[in-house]
Amino acid sequence: MIALSINNWNQIRITKLKENKALTQLVRNLNSNLNQFSYNIKIENDIIKSVEILIDYVGNKKPYVSSLAIHAEKTIWMEQMTINNSTYEGLKAANFDVIGSDALKNEIIELFEVNYPNNRELINAVATTTATSLTFPMALKYEIFNAVNYKKALNDFEYLNFLYVRKRWKRDVILKNKRLIPLTQKLIEVIEKELNTMD
Repeated sequence: MIALSINNWNQIRITKLKENKALTQLVRNLNSNLNQFSYNIKIENDIIKSVEILIDYVGNKKPYVSSLAIHAEKTIWMEQMTINNSTYEGLKAANFDVIGSDALKNEIIELFEVNYPNNRELINAVATTTATSLTFPMALKYEIFNAVNYKKALNDFEYLNFLYVRKRWKRDVILKNKRLIPLTQKLIEVIEKELNTMD
């Protein structure tokens, strides 16, 4: 009887250690995602500034300056959202057996199966469609944004429209990244609270 009790205690302890390790790794993944979202926002804001400079120059038919070539190159950068879900996939493969709290398990699943995929798939799908139908054709049309091509762009309504479309889409991408930050932070807080109860 005593041996059975000790064995049960050891098994519970091993399970708790596995849960602690998994949750600690998951927090690392979530913090990695937070860093990625912040980086995405920074990059997209930088591209918007370049787009706005081009809109100002082309829209007001200002004289060409060589720095416009750098700004023009940024407008064709393709958006994508990557999610660090390595620990989550491991938990999923094990049917979340090491997670003791059903409430915590449900919150983890909701973020990784609903919130993350919905935003990532939309961004990646629209980015691919936009690249094929708009960005790449415009990049080929103005492959080298020199003084000669700039002069052509001044009288090209499609190019100015392209810039406005890019600006709107970049703002949407930023918004989608921003929406995931508080959701990720909330799950980190819940997990850390759970970890504190294991100490």
